[in-house]
Amino acid sequence: MPTPASGHPPIATSVKAVAETSRSGANALEIPSSDVYRVISHQACTGGTLISRFLASYRKVALISEVSPDGPDQFVRFDPFMPISQLGSLNVVESRKQRDALFMDQLALAQRWCRISDRSLILREHAHSTYMVSARKIRGIQRCIPAGAVTKSVITVRHPLSSYLSLIKSFPHEYLDFNHYCERYINYISKNASVPRFRYEDFCQNAGETAGKILAALDLKARDLGIQDDWASVSLTGNSGRHRDSTVIVIPTVEKEAISQGEKLGRVSPPYQQLCDLLDYDADYRRFARGQNRKAQHAANQQL
Repeated sequence: MPTPASGHPPIATSVKAVAETSRSGANALEIPSSDVYRVISHQACTGGTLISRFLASYRKVALISEVSPDGPDQFVRFDPFMPISQLGSLNVVESRKQRDALFMDQLALAQRWCRISDRSLILREHAHSTYMVSARKIRGIQRCIPAGAVTKSVITVRHPLSSYLSLIKSFPHEYLDFNHYCERYINYISKNASVPRFRYEDFCQNAGETAGKILAALDLKARDLGIQDDWASVSLTGNSGRHRDSTVIVIPTVEKEAISQGEKLGRVSPPYQQLCDLLDYDADYRRFARGQNRKAQHAANQQL
């Protein structure tokens, strides 16, 4: 069977390979010692979808978007291809241990398929489900990586006031006040203290360079990942804080109204300063915004 024009191995080839492995008696979920689980994680409205679409545009990357063992299961979703996804709503999979085991099996199967297809799998964690929906002091997707597997993870961040203001604008029903948002964000960062972090603002200023550093932290090299397609043609879930028809990467600006709103929030939030210190952002939002707007203007002038 010829390889399709996209450069991706045909699905039928992967199906056949998995079937033949199963018939041979091999365990479909066996984890080779050389397996590497790669995870990119971020909170909502931090530019994570844009960065993930850029990474997913490499032809030898398979990026699964917004996965989490802590996702909602209290309602039945129309998902004909994944009958097992409805077990949560039917109270068949009830305990966290059962959910984690089921989620782990799915990760192992996805990893196996990508290995057979010569693709590097990147799991995009839906960290909001684990760290923002409740105040649970647990780790998310990391706890479901099979024992014996190597894990490479990165976190992408954005100035916390910029992300929070985008969050409440995109989701007016969001119940988190700014103090709770900062406290849960601090828990998220603390639970992942050793994970390399990359800024959304740096990515927007130099996407190729920042993406290269992210790939390196995931133990990948751009030159080994095949041709890079147009990132704007990549469709992923998410995109909560961005215009869905965006086709260019520009340095984000901060409007005067947002600066004023951000300053008010920052002045009355004790955990905000701690979060800025953890993320190495300037807690003076007006000063941060001025710097961002200058960079954006300079970049725009360069395009003239």
